[in-house]
Amino acid sequence: MIKFPLILLFSTLYFSLTLLPFVPIFSFDYHNHQRLLQIILLFLTSILFLIKIVKDKQLLLVIPINKLVYLFIVMGFISSFLSNEATFSLFYVLHFVLLFLLLFIVFNEESENRSLYFIASLITIHGILVLVCFLNVIFSIVDQVKPSPFVIYQNFINIRFFNQIQIFIIPLLIYFLKYRDIRRVVYFFLTLNFLLIFIGHARGALLTFTSIFLLTQLFDKHQRKNYQITLGCLFVGLLLYYFLTILFSSGEIPVNTSSSGRLFIWQKVISEFTWQQLFIGNGPGVFQASLPGKPPMSHPHSSVIEIINEWGFLAFIFLSSAIYITIKNAVFYLTINKEDAISKALLYSLFSGLLYSLLSGVHVMPVSQTLLYIIWGLLIARTSRNVKVLLTFKKCKLIIFAIIFAAVWYFYGWVALETYQKMNPDTGYIFGPRFWSIAHRL
Repeated sequence: MIKFPLILLFSTLYFSLTLLPFVPIFSFDYHNHQRLLQIILLFLTSILFLIKIVKDKQLLLVIPINKLVYLFIVMGFISSFLSNEATFSLFYVLHFVLLFLLLFIVFNEESENRSLYFIASLITIHGILVLVCFLNVIFSIVDQVKPSPFVIYQNFINIRFFNQIQIFIIPLLIYFLKYRDIRRVVYFFLTLNFLLIFIGHARGALLTFTSIFLLTQLFDKHQRKNYQITLGCLFVGLLLYYFLTILFSSGEIPVNTSSSGRLFIWQKVISEFTWQQLFIGNGPGVFQASLPGKPPMSHPHSSVIEIINEWGFLAFIFLSSAIYITIKNAVFYLTINKEDAISKALLYSLFSGLLYSLLSGVHVMPVSQTLLYIIWGLLIARTSRNVKVLLTFKKCKLIIFAIIFAAVWYFYGWVALETYQKMNPDTGYIFGPRFWSIAHRL
């Protein structure tokens, strides 16, 4: 019997509590509910991380990814101290420190069977959510009401948050096409996911899948057929969406041509870049912009523009280099281990999330953010086996690390609580969503 590691067990529980629509929320909206649970998960991750290095007195790392992550965080601290909102910005950097701890503890606890169990659990949880959404579609048809994504997408105050999860899930779901006994079930859920994407007019999600599809057709003959089948499911989902459109309109499929303010924000941010911002940024987590007649934006809906603007260009180089090395190692590993379908699914899932982050807030929202770092950690563990090193801890280092650990969580918990208490649902969205959905920064 294979022991399921605690970190993946905690992560599975986290996704159960944040994705399943049957759990009472702990705050006044689902975003804050998901963020509160993410904080609990990060705290448990930190405890597991501390226990591991105290017990084993060593930690497995990957060179040079760990060094690049370290440099990225250092640049974040520098940017925070020079920011106009140093307290909140420092808090935001510490949030990413905890996310990278999650990545490293997942990396240290991974094995092939554990990856499969976690993926299967995640697919099952998301499948239940999708089925509930499908029931909402059916209820809308019965009630003769046009299906609205704001009603159909359970647990998500913004329909794009739902799509951000889908873009990770679809490549993992495609992996299960290899099992003949459940192929029809996989066909059904792929079609249902695409139907929900069309209902939500998620152009970025469709563009991301199209990019992955073209990638497989050009370079991956082993997955080419599965993605062609998935493309067929996409067309079936489109036909179902067209059928729904005929029921409630003239039969013309509405096309959303608006950029939702993204292009304006991107142009504005890029035009205001200074040399200081390029090197050290304005401070992580402090971006804000307003559009006429719309709630304030707290992130520019592009991971590249956001990191360069807030963390600085050097930080962007360090982080993008770590991601590049991860993908490079994965591709090299898969050219030798062509039958490792799990690693390939993880690679496509991570790549999908990264692509979609160029157009959306995948790296910002609590559930997709957590999923991004877990998938990243699993992929590193499975495909970087020849570049691992052990970092040993002596007693004095353990004491220093424990002190730093306590100080980080004291400060992080204090700022999280202070900003949470500043919420006022009656005032609407202030600077959110970024950390909390409705809250002033310190």
